[in-house]
Amino acid sequence: MVDVEAGQITLAHCTIPRTMCSEHAVRSHFESGLGVAFQGTLPDGVYTLFRIGGATLQDLYVAKALYVSSGQDERLCRTQVTLQFAERGKALSLLRRPLGNHHLLVRGDHADKLRIYAQLFLSTNPGQMR
Repeated sequence: MVDVEAGQITLAHCTIPRTMCSEHAVRSHFESGLGVAFQGTLPDGVYTLFRIGGATLQDLYVAKALYVSSGQDERLCRTQVTLQFAERGKALSLLRRPLGNHHLLVRGDHADKLRIYAQLFLSTNPGQMR
């Protein structure tokens, strides 16, 4: 879920590595109710949300974000996190030119490293980076 006005995003996934969590619980899988998966709570701090995409994987979406909360909505996948984009415009750019549905979330501010990687290896046109 993306809230353009607030500059926030809520991400949900069926599981998470325990090493990313400050707390975790074992729950049933959301869609099927079968099996088990980790439901995690992420620690406070800075995160980097990114995706490499495009027809030839030439584009990069990268955004720095701050932890807001972890959710418990039963209508979503088990691990839920709401983040505040450091640049509110990143919420709108994610909706206007998405590179796809699945993004990676890593703890810490790695945006500059990802932009350097993209300039070196992904894009012949640095203007493709969002």
